[in-house]
Amino acid sequence: MTQIRDRYSAFTLTVHWLTAALVVAQFAIAWITEDLDKPVRGFWMMGHKSIGLTILVITLVRLGVRLFHPALPLPANTPGWQKIAARGSHILLYILLIGMPLLGWIASTASQRPILYFGLFTWPDLPFVPHERAISKLVMGWHEVGAWMLLAIVAVHLLAAIKHGMIDKDGVLQRMLPFLSRPAA
Repeated sequence: MTQIRDRYSAFTLTVHWLTAALVVAQFAIAWITEDLDKPVRGFWMMGHKSIGLTILVITLVRLGVRLFHPALPLPANTPGWQKIAARGSHILLYILLIGMPLLGWIASTASQRPILYFGLFTWPDLPFVPHERAISKLVMGWHEVGAWMLLAIVAVHLLAAIKHGMIDKDGVLQRMLPFLSRPAA
């Protein structure tokens, strides 16, 4: 069994776990507020939109950093199909972490519902999106499908991390969990 002793940088760890926490908050807000009265739901959904745009910005920054600091390699003895699956799932995660906020932004623009970013300022509308409720409704359908896809890929991501930590014991999990001790060489 090949051990990996490298760790991700403090920046990468912070961004990873901040993104994870924000994604959890997104699902919590969406599910908990579903049956609330319209004014209360509107307040929480403005937070949902603000968090989504924050995820978008963080993910774009993360991708920029990733260009100069590539992901750490998986252990040499990792089967090829697992390396391909890991790469594919990470690409899909990035697509969803960018696509979901963009879809929400498009829907808000199309419905002419301004986004008040955490109550600080009005986030600009997308200039190329026509103001049509039908477009907003269609895009929100895609947004919901994306949410289920994100939930599924996050579940796979978690299961893979647990497998690396509990079955393979190859150090991959420890690279992203700073409170776990590194495996012995």
